[in-house]
Amino acid sequence: MQPETTAVQVVEPMIIERDPTGKFLSRPEGSGRKPGSLNKVSRQMQEALAREMELDVENNPLTILLRIARNIEYPAMVRIQAADRLARYLAPRLMQVEIETPDANFEVETQKVKAKLRGMFLGGE
Repeated sequence: MQPETTAVQVVEPMIIERDPTGKFLSRPEGSGRKPGSLNKVSRQMQEALAREMELDVENNPLTILLRIARNIEYPAMVRIQAADRLARYLAPRLMQVEIETPDANFEVETQKVKAKLRGMFLGGE
C-alpha cells in the first residue's frame, strides 16, 4: 500500500512596502477597516453606555461608568475601559516637571553656608 500524496500549492507571499516609519505605502483595495469605523471594544463600550444611560434617570456619567466597570455581564475589555475613563475623574494626572540644575555660583554659596554651619555647631569659627 502506497501512502497518499497531496499536491501542495506554493503561494508567493504578498510584499507590501512600508515607509521608514512603518506606515504602509499602499494597501490592497478594500482591505482594513473603513476610516472612522469603531473596533469591537469601542462598539461594545458605546452599546454599554447607551444601555446604562437608559437605566440612569440623571445620566450621571460617573455612576454610569461605575456600573459598567462593576457589571460582570460586560466583556472584560469594556469593564477595563470604563474603569480607565472613571479613574480620570477620580485621580489627578501626574505632570512632567522640569527641574533646573543650579548654576556654579549656587553650589559655591551652598558650600560656604555648609562650612559656616559646621563651624558654628562644631565649635570652630
